[in-house]
Amino acid sequence: MKTLVDKINTVLLAIFLLCAAVDSSTVAATPEEIETSIEAGINWIAAQQNTDGSWVSWVEEGDYASSVSPTAFAVIKLAEYALEVGYDSPFDPCYPYNEAVEEGLGYIYSHAHIINISPQPAGNPDGDGDGNGVHFGDDNHWEETYNTGIVMMAIVATQSPDRIVVAPGSPVDDWTYKQVLDDVVDYMAFGQTDDPSGRGGWGYYPNGGDWGDDPCNPTTTYSDNSNTGFAVLGLAYAESEAYGFNCVIPQFVRSELNIWIDFIQADSGYNAGGSGYEEPNEWVNALKTGNLIFEMAFYGDGPGVPRMQDALDYLARIWNHPTGDPGLKGPPPQYQAMYCIMKGLEYRGIDGILTYPVAQKLVYDVDMFEVDGLGPEPVDIEVISGDPWLDASLGLFDSGGGLITVDEDSGSEDWPRFAAVVPDSNGAVRFAVAGDDDLFFQGWSGETGAYQVAVWPSGNPTPAAPIVNESESNDEFADRNVFASTGQLLINGELGDPEYFPPEGEPVIIDWYDDLANVIVATQNPDGSWPDDAWGASGDSVLTTAWALLTLEKVAPLGAVIYGQCILAGESFEPTNLDEGIDPNNPGVPPYTWTVMGNVVLSVDIDANNVMTVTYPEGWTGSETLTLICVDAAQQTYIIPYPHPTYAVCSEPVVLDIPDQTAPFEPFDLDDYLDTACGLEPNEIEWSVSGVSEGWNVDIDANNVVTVTASQGAVESATFIFTATSTVCICAELSDSNDATFATTGEQQIEAAIDLDPDTLNLNSKGNWITCYISLSAGYNIADIEPGSIMLGGQIPAEQKWFEQEDQILMVKFSREAVGGMLEGQLGDVALTVAGQLTDGTKFEGTDVITIVPPE
Repeated sequence: MKTLVDKINTVLLAIFLLCAAVDSSTVAATPEEIETSIEAGINWIAAQQNTDGSWVSWVEEGDYASSVSPTAFAVIKLAEYALEVGYDSPFDPCYPYNEAVEEGLGYIYSHAHIINISPQPAGNPDGDGDGNGVHFGDDNHWEETYNTGIVMMAIVATQSPDRIVVAPGSPVDDWTYKQVLDDVVDYMAFGQTDDPSGRGGWGYYPNGGDWGDDPCNPTTTYSDNSNTGFAVLGLAYAESEAYGFNCVIPQFVRSELNIWIDFIQADSGYNAGGSGYEEPNEWVNALKTGNLIFEMAFYGDGPGVPRMQDALDYLARIWNHPTGDPGLKGPPPQYQAMYCIMKGLEYRGIDGILTYPVAQKLVYDVDMFEVDGLGPEPVDIEVISGDPWLDASLGLFDSGGGLITVDEDSGSEDWPRFAAVVPDSNGAVRFAVAGDDDLFFQGWSGETGAYQVAVWPSGNPTPAAPIVNESESNDEFADRNVFASTGQLLINGELGDPEYFPPEGEPVIIDWYDDLANVIVATQNPDGSWPDDAWGASGDSVLTTAWALLTLEKVAPLGAVIYGQCILAGESFEPTNLDEGIDPNNPGVPPYTWTVMGNVVLSVDIDANNVMTVTYPEGWTGSETLTLICVDAAQQTYIIPYPHPTYAVCSEPVVLDIPDQTAPFEPFDLDDYLDTACGLEPNEIEWSVSGVSEGWNVDIDANNVVTVTASQGAVESATFIFTATSTVCICAELSDSNDATFATTGEQQIEAAIDLDPDTLNLNSKGNWITCYISLSAGYNIADIEPGSIMLGGQIPAEQKWFEQEDQILMVKFSREAVGGMLEGQLGDVALTVAGQLTDGTKFEGTDVITIVPPE
């Protein structure tokens, strides 16, 4: 019997990936759908370029227009896309977007600025010794760090370090791209914050400058993990050998960054492991945690480092959170968060995230209040103060607890308010306070912090002293008509930490890229763009489209390759040396310790040399998927997520003889002709039929019962092939077939095997006989042949008959002279038919070919 490896050309491939996290109930977009989505997005974003080479995006709810960062993002994608589709350079004149890249870079370089830099407390940032640093930004210098980090990636994405800058009037005109980038690296090293509490991170401006500072003379000490994330992204691109710039990052930059990482990572409660914004427990979400993972990887943390695993655990907890903040998939989807997460996981080589199959219930605080005794006169209701960065929503409810309307703040300077609310007939008003994105007051917001909410007669001054000094927290599981104590004027409240309901079920590992790609492809606009993410501070479609496109391009680095195996029952799996699967480009630190999970029936042994042997119980068929875990000498953990290596044992179906029939035809059950000794049950088989000719109908019903019918114009008999195919073998299509003949005339006919001797005949040669050997289809006995019925060519009767019962062969002879007369004048190959019938009237017929040669 052939081995299964002989029968199939593919094997089960599992990609050995690094440890990680996620769960999704969605089906990932196909590679073809992703490619179509990318092409449409590329066409759209290229069409948005302005005549000056820029792309412009309105941010911060339209307060100002940003051009450098969206231009840089667009250039990153267009430059990398050239290489993705096979061009040697984005400046190749045959590349359709070469001018867009060049003009975009020209615009960026025209917004370069040179500053003097000097040694800092942590070290000397001036790598090339010229005393200069280069940054990029609009003329008002908004967001220097953010813009410059993205521009670094755009320059590097060209993979053209020796190319000359063409930007007349720019201070970097006529420099090489590499010279520019070296001074940009110096600027970033110079700009790292030196003092607490932002030490080691980056602010909007060098040395911890904050948003409200004079960009040229920052006075604060500030860092946040949005600016820091993009600064580190730019530095990582700059030093990458893959892009060819190979910039040198001062070691102190990493050492200082380590201080920031330890500071900004939340260390308690539900947010533990995630990243805050400028404080560790402030505005913790997926976007900044993606930045945090990238920063950890840039510093050198592997997946086995506890703080890295804590960050991955946080990401797993909020992966399917039903909002865009702290979650990422929305609603609405947060494309910037997806991009930052992708970069962090990709850079660290993390291709799966470990989480649980059942969605977690994340119930945050919702404070509900009733104030009564107000009388009929209208009142104003407003959140009048709160902790910094607390964003709140205020909801107004009717007497039955139904939501009437919602008002949101837009930051701490604009608190939500209802004016001239008329109390109900009992002189009461009902309202609730929650986070700004919890518009249905269901506990979806991650906002925490203290606030004061006031109720006072319309037209009167805002109350100044508390009357009610308590807050009842009622989440979505409480009745809406249960509110806090009654009172008027001022109420102190606090949005507290969420209630966390742990996940249920066994942990699973899925491919996070497939999950993100599915969301991105599904939410693309018909014109190829992606919608504004509706944060109000994250930009419009230019930015969201760039983030979506850059996320879709992700190519996972392989940690190793391990193959599954598939064999036929009775065969043995080949031993596997697991260490040979480790990628030499990412080897970790040997020696390695391997363990396995996921096997229930299979026995797995890993010996001292890390050779894995897999065995299975006698008579067992099926498949099991193994999860292999490898820990190297540095305690880095490698894990195989999807697709896991699968070991399968398959059985081949065996179909017994299916009897021929003569009309009228009887229905029959194909399952009766499956030999269950092969190891397969009828429910593991799919039956099909072939060879059905015109005028015949063969129906196989849901129970595998066959009904054969023939129309009036059908030929007298037809032979059909019934095939049983295994549905449980995951790595090959294993099947077996048997045919059966159906006759409409009342005279059933079967096939016979005919062998005429000699095979070559000279009609003038001497001899008395042509010998013929006859054997019948399985299930028929040659002893049942009527000897007198046998005819050659319908003309010459058989003579001298001998039966060989054991071998089921009948030998007969035909007159050579008679055969010669019948074939006179013919030369070459001639088909001769021998026919006859059995004692029950069943006819048989068979054909053999002999060769007629000319007389000598």
